[in-house]
Amino acid sequence: LSLDEGARLTVHMIGVAQELDQRFAFAELAACLPGVRLALTFVGNELSPTVHQQRFSCGSDRITITAWVGTYLDFRASEQGSALPDVVIGLNAGLGAYADWTPTVEHLLQMSPPVPAYFTDYCEASCEVGEDLLFNSFATRFAHPVSINPFRCPMSRRQRNLCCTYPEHANGFLFGLNL
Repeated sequence: LSLDEGARLTVHMIGVAQELDQRFAFAELAACLPGVRLALTFVGNELSPTVHQQRFSCGSDRITITAWVGTYLDFRASEQGSALPDVVIGLNAGLGAYADWTPTVEHLLQMSPPVPAYFTDYCEASCEVGEDLLFNSFATRFAHPVSINPFRCPMSRRQRNLCCTYPEHANGFLFGLNL
């Protein structure tokens, strides 16, 4: 993977919902990766059907954003999703909380050659539940251990009436597969 001047980086953002509405924030990537052309594909069931296969601008001519409404497996089975990305990212994924992640994780683990996949979650306990699911279902562990995400939302997400007082932040904790 090269991030040199003129390089192209293809990123599949999976399980997205409101991220498409926040697409202008992704223009910051142009400043962080000077000279790199980014192709971002936002894939998610919660996207509006009206945005399916549309291209969007985020304010930088080096970044293209395409939306795909549906599951990552459906996207990968399509002509648009047939090429392997350089990296897969799932924000606030909740791997252990949602059973519909299981086939996606299985697909990611079977990609050949392996594609790095990073996920974030709200709290460290959610990451641990995700790792338990990964170990119990696929006999594997995270390749990148759970760590605090330096790019997390600075505002706490702590909600009232919860039974725990774990620190919670949007995209607060980071972990990875296939590294």
